[in-house]
Amino acid sequence: MNAITKEKISEVFCLAGVPDFKGLSRVYGEKDQELMRTFSWDDESSHLVTNQVKGILEEIDPAELNKNDRMLRRRILWFWYHHAISCAIWKRKDKPLAQFYATKALEFQPRSHPNKITQLLWFLVHDRLAEAKSWIEKEDFVRYQLVTARKLVKEYERGKLFV
Repeated sequence: MNAITKEKISEVFCLAGVPDFKGLSRVYGEKDQELMRTFSWDDESSHLVTNQVKGILEEIDPAELNKNDRMLRRRILWFWYHHAISCAIWKRKDKPLAQFYATKALEFQPRSHPNKITQLLWFLVHDRLAEAKSWIEKEDFVRYQLVTARKLVKEYERGKLFV
């Protein structure tokens, strides 16, 4: 592992007050959910720990990490971009930004990850409603995600995204 990667890993662990990627993933998830609950999640605020962690993780070459740490880094970055899609849609009302975030989220989302809303949002922000509807019908959703998926499609159909 090169010196820059070691430095970045040390920086992100120190920022989160954790000794490893497992702890980083846990702390990141807690901070992320707290910000979502309080409607404080913001993709642009440099003061938020979630954004600081995301920035540092993007500077770390995943090839320098072991398989497990690479997977945890990827999940954190997926989580950030997944929530950033919502921020771009409802807070920024910025379709190109939402498209960028949705594409990045899918790049980071592990294939085995159970969240299906990321893919649905990608379809919707790219104006691919027919594909979104077809995908919803053929995918195996857990109940709460199916409810969310149908709600998002209805919101799209009513023209309520980016408004």
